[in-house]
Amino acid sequence: MARLSCMGSRIGVRKAVVLGEKNAPLQFKQSKADSHDALRLEVPSSAPNPDVSVIALDLEGTPSVNTELVQQAGWNRDAQLRARQATG
Repeated sequence: MARLSCMGSRIGVRKAVVLGEKNAPLQFKQSKADSHDALRLEVPSSAPNPDVSVIALDLEGTPSVNTELVQQAGWNRDAQLRARQATG
């Protein structure tokens, strides 16, 4: 299994599934990380469909997302510039 993190979702998740895998349920955890909403999903290590795989979320209400920019922990501007230079 691998972990997929999504930041900014303010609404509760009731269920998460991978479509096409007999709608296989995914384990997930919602929390506040450094006062930011976080959803962490345990996903299969390999995609069920090599072209497109879809995760469906059953939400507790209308989607609400925090659209503010948040700097990832351990990431700084110098590292970002080096990454851009390395990729051209």
